[in-house]
Amino acid sequence: MTTATIRNLSEYINVVEQNCGQDICLFRGQTQPWPLLPKIARLNPRNDVTRDERSMIDDFRRHVGDFVVRSPENDWDLLSLAQHHGMATRLLDWTTNALAALWFAVEKPAESKSPGTVYYVPLDDDDMVSDRTKSPFEAKKTLFFAPNVVTTRIRSQGAFFSAHRISSRGEWIPLEKNRQFRDRIDRVHVPAEAFSDIRSSLSQCGVNRATLFPDLDGLCSFLTWNNFLFSDEGEPARQPRRRNPAGPSDDTRIKEVAKKR
Repeated sequence: MTTATIRNLSEYINVVEQNCGQDICLFRGQTQPWPLLPKIARLNPRNDVTRDERSMIDDFRRHVGDFVVRSPENDWDLLSLAQHHGMATRLLDWTTNALAALWFAVEKPAESKSPGTVYYVPLDDDDMVSDRTKSPFEAKKTLFFAPNVVTTRIRSQGAFFSAHRISSRGEWIPLEKNRQFRDRIDRVHVPAEAFSDIRSSLSQCGVNRATLFPDLDGLCSFLTWNNFLFSDEGEPARQPRRRNPAGPSDDTRIKEVAKKR
């Protein structure tokens, strides 16, 4: 795994342009360089993790019809919907949008001066789910797929998922240590002191809480940030912010990178 360090948006775009020319290259932004593991792998199961996971999904399947217009057609869609609403699943969020991933890495002030991280990985056809009639719980290897459950947020964020396989020993293997992907995954580190400037630069290019979460929650969160300072945003260094959260980007280079999906 190679690691590049960037301190502004222009440097990040250069890394993306130089390394992500494949048809499918996915990105994941994190406020810290945690291992690439799904949420369920970070929890303590009551009994057996696979049995507990299936039980949880079965319960979700029984109740989800009360909250959606159309129920998911298969377990891949069911997992996508559950993941989207915060349930612990074997899925890990990725995006086709390099700028969205960077925003998720710097959206909040850094904790303990830890660098933000954007992982990126090029994919082949063999890495993708090819048959959604087969259960994700019986997959022989970790696979990627684009969710069919379309919500405004999923569409705005260019959502993709990796569906992780648990080993025969009942262990979850971080994606960066998975033999299938470890030689292809690279990352970008963002120093803590660069968070606030990059956050403002992204918003000026139309990438912020309001555009990535195009609902009232996202709008209200954006307006709060747009009018008050985070702890890492000093008044002398404060950059102008976009007053139109849904406005288009004026930077053509940004548009070109965002279209590389």
